[in-house]
Amino acid sequence: MTAITSRSTTTTSDMARELTQRLTALGRAHDLVRPVPGQTEAAPRCGRIRVSCAKNERW
Repeated sequence: MTAITSRSTTTTSDMARELTQRLTALGRAHDLVRPVPGQTEAAPRCGRIRVSCAKNERW
């Protein structure tokens, strides 16, 4: 993730901002799929999760 971010930024402050955003997004995605502590039954299916990386991307 660090290597990818370093290729798409020009300054260290840009890299720090972008890397922080990517790690935050990864943490949020992890929260969506990890099991709830103490839950014994299967987690409900959330359906498709769509992530748009391009500004004008259409689904």
